[in-house]
Amino acid sequence: MRLTHDTDSAPPIPTIALPDGIVRAVVKPKAKTAKKAGDVASEATADSYRSLIASQDKEIQRLKRQLAEADAGRKEQVESLRSELAESAQRQAAAEQAASASERALQELTREQEDLLICLAESDLRAGRLRDRLRALGEAVESDDDDDNDDGDGGGSGQVDAGGAVATLPGSATAGDEALSYQLV
Repeated sequence: MRLTHDTDSAPPIPTIALPDGIVRAVVKPKAKTAKKAGDVASEATADSYRSLIASQDKEIQRLKRQLAEADAGRKEQVESLRSELAESAQRQAAAEQAASASERALQELTREQEDLLICLAESDLRAGRLRDRLRALGEAVESDDDDDNDDGDGGGSGQVDAGGAVATLPGSATAGDEALSYQLV
């Protein structure tokens, strides 16, 4: 057994020649060496980065959960607002229909009132003509002025004095024995 160095290669590798002609390289097992201060510092830095990455991963997962919860809550709010909007639109449509129906009813009542006023005017005109005919025939007829000053007692027998008070004539409708008088407004 002989130890030789192979000089042909750049780094010298110790070899052993065995009796069979086999040459084996002598390799020393690496001895555990003490870590240098720089290696310890770089290992500590790597560990701190690993713990930082782990904490950031946890934070990312927490934020993803919060985002999912917020997104679900936002979707619920959007659906709620959409349903409220639809209900509001339905209420508005119903209110518009009711307003339209009220407007049509008001227009109909206005037309009926106008028709009634026309009928009343025609009736007054006819009553005036009938009064004129009765007067022409010599009948006693109440004047048109008495109808305008009628106080609603149905009697029509009151007389208006200069102060505007209506005095009830004897023999007309009274409350007991006393005569009633009204102030015209």
